[in-house]
Amino acid sequence: MLSANRVWRRGCRSCGLWTAQLGDPETRSRGYQLAREAVALAPYNADARNLELVYRVRMGGPQMYQGADWRSIADEFAQAAALGSGKKYILDNLDLFYGQVLTLPGLVNEATVSEIRKRRDQVALLRAP
Repeated sequence: MLSANRVWRRGCRSCGLWTAQLGDPETRSRGYQLAREAVALAPYNADARNLELVYRVRMGGPQMYQGADWRSIADEFAQAAALGSGKKYILDNLDLFYGQVLTLPGLVNEATVSEIRKRRDQVALLRAP
């Protein structure tokens, strides 16, 4: 049986926030539960928060991008990145998340697109060496 950490590492290595193989629905559900427990045990741990967010996004479906919900997820990724300064993969996940929001038809208007582009520019500055 794959641990959530091992599955996550496999996804990270290939920049696979959105393409990581998180297993069958039961495995994904258990992984998400473990990630949530990790956050409860160590709420200021950047890795735990990042992993929980990845699972939440993967399991949440398109409804989590509607309205202002995407902003709260993006803000949580930013908070995780602040807790784990130097962990660029969290910023990579935030950037991938923004990219995903932009690709969903009908969920964003021009003002939202402009806001996301500005946010991505800020993330790019933080990711630069």
